[in-house]
Amino acid sequence: MSQDATEDAFINESVPSSAEKKQLRHAIRKKFAAVDDVVLLRAVNAFRPWRAPVGIYNGIMNVFEDIAFQCGADPDFGVDKPGVALRTRFGTLMKEFKRDQCRSMRKSGTVEQYEERDRLSVDITTQVDD
Repeated sequence: MSQDATEDAFINESVPSSAEKKQLRHAIRKKFAAVDDVVLLRAVNAFRPWRAPVGIYNGIMNVFEDIAFQCGADPDFGVDKPGVALRTRFGTLMKEFKRDQCRSMRKSGTVEQYEERDRLSVDITTQVDD
């Protein structure tokens, strides 16, 4: 085996596959951080699950699976969660926002992330209530 072939074989073995990259990237955190909430709220605002057809088997859950896929594609999203977990987190965010306890949820993140999360929460709450 030539030196070039040996180097190519080594490079191909050491480069992780896309599935391995995703697994490595999502192993950053187990719990949601402020940046994850922002990414989730952006996706929810784009997909608007409250407009999902009612009475269709898994209508809303299909939308949240799409949201999970969208969030997973975002490099800032640092948790690996299925649609069910994202729906639960979204419900928690809305409940806490309506109770005006956003300040107590500020364990990590930047001021900009909190401001965007609060702005997105207002936008979503307004749309859901309409």
